[in-house]
Amino acid sequence: DEGKASLKIENLNFSELLKELYEAFTIVAMRKNIGFTFSAPEVIRINGDSIKLKQLFSNLIDNAIKYTPDGGGISLKVQSGKDQVTVVLKDTGIGIPSDNLPYIFDRFYRVDTSRSRLSGGVGLGLSICQWIVKAHQGTIDVKSQPHYGTTFVITLPTKLA
Repeated sequence: DEGKASLKIENLNFSELLKELYEAFTIVAMRKNIGFTFSAPEVIRINGDSIKLKQLFSNLIDNAIKYTPDGGGISLKVQSGKDQVTVVLKDTGIGIPSDNLPYIFDRFYRVDTSRSRLSGGVGLGLSICQWIVKAHQGTIDVKSQPHYGTTFVITLPTKLA
């Protein structure tokens, strides 16, 4: 969290990494009666830290499940570009008010205190996610509408500079 951790870069099958997370979180989603879909090319190779990337996407998927009500849906789509990969994680959850969006990556920021009581979080997850994305020379963007859901778009280069 202090930005001091170093990355252990390796060439990895990014599609396989996300597929493993999808399979693990599908069980959690099913318990809440949440539909969860995944689509990706069979093989996308990128240079990255597999542990940090798993932490990044585990946190985002966990949040999607946590804030999506029973009967909702989550989709995880991976698209391969020339020199980058784009991951779109979309949910039909409670959403984030627009006046809160500029702050969600700030350390210890909580959209409201009831969410903290609901989930037990302290507001570090998304700031850590942003750090991991930046450490991989990528971008993370979010769009959200209360009562309709949230979409995170993460773009990562396939090779680090």
